[in-house]
Amino acid sequence: MPDLALTHRASPARSGPAPHPALLLLHGRGTDENDLLPLAAEIDERLFGISARAPFQFPWGGYAWYGLDQEGVGYPDEKTLRESLDLLRQFVAGIADAYPIDPARLYVAGFSMGSVMAGTLSLTDPDRVAGGMILSGYFPLHNQLPLKLEEAAGHPIFQAHGTFDNVIPVTFGRETRDYLQTTPVDLTYREYPMGHQISGPELADIRIWMAERLGM
Repeated sequence: MPDLALTHRASPARSGPAPHPALLLLHGRGTDENDLLPLAAEIDERLFGISARAPFQFPWGGYAWYGLDQEGVGYPDEKTLRESLDLLRQFVAGIADAYPIDPARLYVAGFSMGSVMAGTLSLTDPDRVAGGMILSGYFPLHNQLPLKLEEAAGHPIFQAHGTFDNVIPVTFGRETRDYLQTTPVDLTYREYPMGHQISGPELADIRIWMAERLGM
């Protein structure tokens, strides 16, 4: 395994020629790089999957991308959020050299806390990723981030949330949706009758969305 900025696992593409389109997977709080690894192949066999481990140890097991300030959900700690973002930038630059992937077709997907990082990377560094997925999470609207919205024009974003989510309530997803609709990204927003999870119907919609990006 290449020595890069973040501990990770890779899942080679099952079909198609190199350099492959790729999906960078960012797990939620309290898990690790193994959690989302199978997702790339489930979405599209042409995807080279790379699942990264968050840099901070979570006190109750697993890892986290950032701490929360006293306001709680929706308010990432600025210092740790920026530290993780810097590591992600280094990591993205490293995987382009370490693996047979096409940097112009690198997508980033995150679940829960990982979706905050995926959405942030998509808007602060649109030159590094072709698009993003924000799954059961939110965009950190209250943080002071160096967004590059004009450069993100037309970038596809798939956002999804469960209406019965009791970890990150759907109101956070809807606030993010409303914000993203004011930006020039190409937003696809979906809600599902589910909790804090990735459901079968959601995965089916993601497959269609990704196939449209990659070409049927």
